Amino acid sequence: GDATIDARELTAILTKIGEHVSAADVSKYLAEADTHKVSFSEFATYVNTIRTGGSGTASLASIVKKAGGMLKVEGSGGATHTFSQEEKIAFSEHINQCLAGDAVCARHLPLPTDEESMALFERANDGLIMCKLINMAVPDTIDDRAINKKDSMNVYQKTENQNLALNAAKAIGCQVVNIGAQDLIEGRPILILGLVWQIIKIQLMSQISLKNFPELILLLHDGEDMGSLLKLPP
Repeated sequence: GDATIDARELTAILTKIGEHVSAADVSKYLAEADTHKVSFSEFATYVNTIRTGGSGTASLASIVKKAGGMLKVEGSGGATHTFSQEEKIAFSEHINQCLAGDAVCARHLPLPTDEESMALFERANDGLIMCKLINMAVPDTIDDRAINKKDSMNVYQKTENQNLALNAAKAIGCQVVNIGAQDLIEGRPILILGLVWQIIKIQLMSQISLKNFPELILLLHDGEDMGSLLKLPP
């Protein structure tokens, strides 16, 4: 196949794994997401969302929905960059959920999730959110004792935290080329969103395996074996 799942296949798979949803509902959510098929990655993320207490079928549209509203920001040298409001809001919600019980990040959370807020970029400037998010993705990547946690940090302490985060992000598989500590301190939206997305993807995909989700075998087409499934990209 083409490594995607259409509405009919998605309905059948969800039913087989115990998620009671009608074909009409699946078609509705796919239509809201402006697509007719979902990729393996999107399906796996959706299953993970359900299994970890997500809101069921309603989350499907948010997982595959294309970027809608775009906000323009002016960078250095007058260059204009755009980023997705939906990405910013979705990432803020994810961070709020994952780090809700973290005493150190409590000063920054919850991040506002309205379209006007730029809090995600402003509050990430001391490196705490990024360091903690990386440790959520891959536990103990950063030694907690190495993180500066003062309420008021100077630029050197912030830089130390951001360098910790960037080195750790690279260690767990993120691409951090052309991203420096100063970029994160200054809260550059495009770079922060790109890094946060990579960390979240690693976190989500690390929880998805045939052991945890044996129902993924239902994705196999006729004539395919387990090797075919394991060769699919994350």
